[in-house]
Formats: sequence, structure tokens, C-alpha cells
Amino acid sequence: MALPNSINPSTPTGSSARSLGDDQLRALKQAIIDIFGLPPVDSITSACISVNTSGTITAMSLSVALASTIALEAGVWTEVTGSRAIASVYQNTSGRKRRASGAILGAAADEAGVLFWASSVNPPGFELSGTAINTVSGAGISHQIAFYGEVPNNWYYKITRVIGTETLYKWFELDE
Repeated sequence: MALPNSINPSTPTGSSARSLGDDQLRALKQAIIDIFGLPPVDSITSACISVNTSGTITAMSLSVALASTIALEAGVWTEVTGSRAIASVYQNTSGRKRRASGAILGAAADEAGVLFWASSVNPPGFELSGTAINTVSGAGISHQIAFYGEVPNNWYYKITRVIGTETLYKWFELDE
């Protein structure tokens, strides 16, 4: 079966039968158009994903025309490692949603873990995400564990250690 290379909600394929779900498929197609602002077919220069007959993904590339059409995120990731610390509380006063992402390093031959907390009160009491590696790393080897969270405007946020003696490796933030 070949997939269409364009989406036109005014002339969709299929029937109008609600029992077949075609009305929902058309609504989904229109939502994709509305959200991503798909470019005209002639401006797409290459496939995003190419799959061979065995189901293996053989290529992943995004054409410049398509990438410039889709706003993946508004803003720039900024490294703030030098002004952040484990267990310190920060408040998002940017007026926008903030994304925070980074990593901690566990000590060599130790366990490691990190939690990302956020809430509208200080100290933040809602655990958004967390990862722990309970396996001791090898001699001279450190675990690197990522964290990520989204913080609404005026909310407080922090990261904390779970186990071990982790140190902050990198911390980035993006205000949208």
C-alpha cells in the first residue's frame, strides 16, 4: 500500500461512514496540518524516514524546506551549569514556561541517581522525573544520568541526589 504524499482534507480518501472511523481520520489529518503547517509537496526534498521491506529504518533525514516550516521549539537552550547546584531551589520568573535539562555524574565505583522536583510552593514538593542506577559502576568509571523537567512561570524547581555522591555535570534551560 502506498501512502499519499499530500493531505487534502477537502478530498480525503475513504468513505464518510462514521462506523469506519473516516471522520476521525480526517479530523486527525486536519489537526496535523494545523499544528505542523505542512509545506507543499514540491518543497519537500527528501524523506524523513526510509524503511526497507524488512521493516528496518535505513535512513533518517529532514529536508531543509520541511525543517524551516515546523517550529520545533521557540527559544534557545542556554547552559547555566555555573549558576546551578544540586539541592538548591530556583524559581522560574521568566514569564514563560521553562524547560530544564542536564546530567549529573556519579562517583567512580558508586551508584547514582537524580530527581527533578517542581511545584508552585517553595520548597518544590512534586517529583516530575527521576532516574537511579543501583548498580555500582566499575573502578574509574562514573555513571552519567540525565534529568529533564518543564516548569510553569513562577514555579519553583530543583534537582536532588537519590543515592551516591553525584556532582552536577551539565544544566541547560530554555524559556518558551
